[in-house]
Amino acid sequence: MIWSVHYDCVCDGIPFTMVYDEDYDDITFAVGLENLQQMPKIAEQLQALVESERRACGI
Repeated sequence: MIWSVHYDCVCDGIPFTMVYDEDYDDITFAVGLENLQQMPKIAEQLQALVESERRACGI
């Protein structure tokens, strides 16, 4: 069984849903069709956030 947790988020005014899959320890995100062109921008900002958090934690 797959357990997922969904978070409603906003990135630079663009709404998206972040999904955490507990079975696979994986995080992904989804946007509505109206924001499909913004996916690369959101991905870049999420990647920068993850890298920043890793540096802060010494990982």
